[in-house]
Amino acid sequence: MKNKIFTCPKTILFLFLFIIHYAAAAQVITMTQGFDSYDGSLPSVPAGWRIVWNSTSSPSYYASTNNYGASAPSYKFGVDADSIITGSFATSDSLSFWIKGQGATFSDADTLTILWTADSITWHVLAYLDSLPIVGTNMQFPVDPSAVRLLFIFTKYYGNLAIDDIILTHDTSTGIIEKATPADITLFPNPSNGNFVLNNPNTAIRNFKITVTDILGNEVINPFDMPIHQSQNPIQLSSLKDGIYFLRILEGTESTVKKVAIRR
Repeated sequence: MKNKIFTCPKTILFLFLFIIHYAAAAQVITMTQGFDSYDGSLPSVPAGWRIVWNSTSSPSYYASTNNYGASAPSYKFGVDADSIITGSFATSDSLSFWIKGQGATFSDADTLTILWTADSITWHVLAYLDSLPIVGTNMQFPVDPSAVRLLFIFTKYYGNLAIDDIILTHDTSTGIIEKATPADITLFPNPSNGNFVLNNPNTAIRNFKITVTDILGNEVINPFDMPIHQSQNPIQLSSLKDGIYFLRILEGTESTVKKVAIRR
């Protein structure tokens, strides 16, 4: 039977196309976690990982249809400040995962913060998600090549969040690091007292023009240039009154708008 596998023309063609596809992509998986053996108990936590909330009585996982990614179960962020720290991984430059906000009561105020560390001591923000999807969604973010672990922190107001299929990859086809674009920049905390942080997930430094308008479209701060360095870049809007504003990040013909709230 083994010899028949290798003499089957269709099998040989499939293997050939498979090898060619992945050799061309040069995308190496450095870590993958689908929580397939997780049952809410502490012993079932993936080796080398740390999960704050584990429960079998009120399950800290989802196994029902449409509430997991490629296969059941998914992990359930079910309490405020719940967090996951991944095991250590080799050089990576891309993170992808599946998430879904649960229930009709899932709140726009629920957030997921993702941080990375190069030494397990100092943590840097990779992404701050404050508009979480309520349908199953695959998300992808660039990762600093020096990262060795990731930390996911869920801030809960209403509803739970399912997460699954956490995958880290490394593109070995090129040593070029892509520059940040306005759309890559994330902002946190939001809402805040007027002191925000712009996070650049890439290593290149870019010079952006920043404008801030109120809900009527009036500029409330004179436009200013801001160099965005790697990692965290503080931006102070504390001179503004409490309310909703729109922060526009512009570079050339590319721009993105962040809705920010100031509350004291």
